[in-house]
Amino acid sequence: MTTGACRVLFAWLFPLLLVAALPASADVPLDAAAIYAKIAAAAGAEPAAYRETLEFVSSNGTKMVERDYYRGSDHRLVYDT
Repeated sequence: MTTGACRVLFAWLFPLLLVAALPASADVPLDAAAIYAKIAAAAGAEPAAYRETLEFVSSNGTKMVERDYYRGSDHRLVYDT
């Protein structure tokens, strides 16, 4: 392909690429409520039962582990030192 043909092809394709890169008019910014709704839908429902483990280490090296157990509305805390 010659240099002249490349320039003609580029001059023809470049505006098409620019138009394709523009956002569609249907893309409107989301408000905070819509963003939170999308996050909640992506995360799904919370599980009925789960546990959390937190580990604390103080500056003097003392270690404490807190385990939180959740099942429905029941909530238990267990501490290990």
